[in-house]
Amino acid sequence: MKTVFLSLALVMGVVVAVGADHPIDATPCEIVKNPGAFSGKMVRVRGEVVTFFEIADIRAKCDSGMAMIALWYPTMVQDSNAPDFKLVKDKAFKDLEAALSERGGGIEVVSPAKTPADIHEVHVFATLVGRLDGPDKLVAKDEHGKTVTLSTFGFTPSMKYTTRLVLKSVVDVGVSK
Repeated sequence: MKTVFLSLALVMGVVVAVGADHPIDATPCEIVKNPGAFSGKMVRVRGEVVTFFEIADIRAKCDSGMAMIALWYPTMVQDSNAPDFKLVKDKAFKDLEAALSERGGGIEVVSPAKTPADIHEVHVFATLVGRLDGPDKLVAKDEHGKTVTLSTFGFTPSMKYTTRLVLKSVVDVGVSK
C-alpha cells in the first residue's frame, strides 16, 4: 500500500510540475472579455504587437471591438506583482526585437532623445507566453509595504489598460508589411 501511495504521489507531482510549465492558450478577445479567469496564470497568446512611444500592447479585432493588452518585460514590474521568472532572450525574442526595431519601435519606454513625433506606430504579429495580470493586480504593495491602487493609470502611463502580459518568452514572430 505504501508503494502504491508513493507511486501515486510521484505521478501527481509530475502532473503538477508539467501543468505548471504549460501555459493556457487564449486569444486577446477571450482574455479581455473575462480577465479574471486568466489573471495570475501563464498564457500563450497570439496577436499583433503594437508599439508607440511609451506603450506596447497586444491587439486583436473581436466581435465587440478591439482587444488590447499591455505588454511588459518582467523588469518593468517594480511592485509586489513582480514575476518569479526572467525573460527568455532566445532567437525568437531577438527576432521580435529586431522586427520592432526595424520599424522604429520597441517594447520598453523610448529614450528621451526621441520625441513622439519621431516615433511611428509599429505592428508585428507574434505568439507570446507570459503571466496575465488582470484588474485584481491593479492593487500592489509599494517599496514601503503600503497597499496602493494602480488604477489611476491602469498598466500604462499614457492609456488605461486593465490587463497586461508580463512577457516570459516569444514563441514565434510574423512580420506584416
